[in-house]
Amino acid sequence: MKDHIYEQACRYLDLGWSVILLAEGSKRALIPWAVYQHRLPSQDELLTWFHESTGGYPDSNVALVTGELSGAVSLAHCSGVASRVGTSSRASE
Repeated sequence: MKDHIYEQACRYLDLGWSVILLAEGSKRALIPWAVYQHRLPSQDELLTWFHESTGGYPDSNVALVTGELSGAVSLAHCSGVASRVGTSSRASE
């Protein structure tokens, strides 16, 4: 498991941002993600997604599900790096 990516996913979740898994080096979601437009994943779900022993994807990356649930987080894609463009006040709490 890429501990640093898992830990970052947990930080995003702590901020109230909805996260999903992406295939390594891709923008392809590894899980059905529409449900996470309406609810946040649990810490247990994150651990299951990342841990190989539970059938998860230890080499995956994360993506933010933007919109109302995540406090209207907006992102811009800049040369392969996601940059925060605008967020609600929740991001600065």
